[in-house]
Amino acid sequence: MVQFEIATSGPESGSGSLVSQRFRWDRREVIDREEVAVTKVRSRFERQVGFEDHLGPVSGVSDEPRHARVRPGDAAPSVTTFDAASHGTRGERKVQTFSCLDQFLCMAFAQLTYRESLRDIEACLRAQRSELYHMGIRSTVARNTLANANAVRDWRIHADLAQSLIGIARPLHADEPFGVELTDAVYALDASTIDLCLSMFPWAPFKATKAAIKLHTLLDLRGNIPTFVHISDGKLHDVNVLDQIMLERSAFYVMDRGYLDFRRLFRFEQAGSSFVIRSRSNIQSQRRYSREVDRSTGLICDQTVILTGMFTPAHYPAPLRRIRFRDPTTGKLLVFFTNNFGLPP
Repeated sequence: MVQFEIATSGPESGSGSLVSQRFRWDRREVIDREEVAVTKVRSRFERQVGFEDHLGPVSGVSDEPRHARVRPGDAAPSVTTFDAASHGTRGERKVQTFSCLDQFLCMAFAQLTYRESLRDIEACLRAQRSELYHMGIRSTVARNTLANANAVRDWRIHADLAQSLIGIARPLHADEPFGVELTDAVYALDASTIDLCLSMFPWAPFKATKAAIKLHTLLDLRGNIPTFVHISDGKLHDVNVLDQIMLERSAFYVMDRGYLDFRRLFRFEQAGSSFVIRSRSNIQSQRRYSREVDRSTGLICDQTVILTGMFTPAHYPAPLRRIRFRDPTTGKLLVFFTNNFGLPP
């Protein structure tokens, strides 16, 4: 029991005497009532959104910050996953009413329902104002507020959230059949150019009359889950993205010939990763050894080669494996380079 004595001055029976009042406060009872109230709100939220918080029991006396209690082994995404990303970049700093979670939910609604403008988002959400609470939106949606949040808030909040969700989703697809007997991860790297209107997107110049951005994506082929996404201007060459990818040991990376740079590909050899990449017609190499192949499958040759160009031997001094294959459907000849010598062709 905690006892407080508060002295207040004021008139009593026409006099200015000091009146003493005693208040008794059971701190334990107050904390218990707070825990019950929080638990009720939490249970109602879990029923509405369909997933659990995964933070363990609610404690009214814990000094540990909420985002610090997120465990990396959680089996399902929760709102605390977003809280961790937001706290990690101080996204809620100076935010009064329109939280980062409200911003994310509004933009997710716009993406899923194909909204075309901020005014369209505002009109749709305000038309169902009574339902916003059940969506998790706790503040009024205003076009100017949403525009300001999109302009000034840290984009790394959503990048961290994406990485957290990827970490949850990848183990769920780890045992999916792949079509090739491989136990290691297999990734496909490619880039797509997205055309934009130059008058509306002057910050993304591409050609004299056209704007564009380029989306570089590293896709985990088990489950088709993107593990790396980089957005650049349309003029950036694809091969420059190889400098930004953190290579995974024993993993396989499948790429098109736009990424053919032997100096950068030698990083894969040093990191213990394997790559499969299409060759260009002007690549000079010399055969050192040939393996038997079944030509009925479309294979022409499976060879061990070394590079003999002007600068390529210095950029990639190790031997490579060259495979020639003719597509039986189109008749097109394809040549591939790889640094993996263990897999069958």
